[in-house]
Amino acid sequence: MFCLYIMDREERVFIKKNLVKLIIGLILLGFSFSYIQNHPAEKSSIFSGFQILWQRVVVYVHKVTNTNSEAFQKKYDYEKTYDELINMAETKKCSDPAILTEINETYLQLKKE
Repeated sequence: MFCLYIMDREERVFIKKNLVKLIIGLILLGFSFSYIQNHPAEKSSIFSGFQILWQRVVVYVHKVTNTNSEAFQKKYDYEKTYDELINMAETKKCSDPAILTEINETYLQLKKE
């Protein structure tokens, strides 16, 4: 608080305006975070963007090094399709949780190969 007395009026107004913007930004960020947590489709679409970018880099590197880039592209396409199936099963509230866990375990096993 002592710093506020040393600053001139212009600097105090600048700090207050930015503090209000920070608080509003944090509130909007909190609303966005709670919305994404309650809507799994939105959550997966945000994270899938980073995954697709990484996958394209890997495919490009394998294309440049003359290794089998088509195999990697097919692998990533299959993973994406399987992940969408898992999201559909979770969204539709699959009646048997054993089936859902089996699908998730199969997906993880396929990703390791």
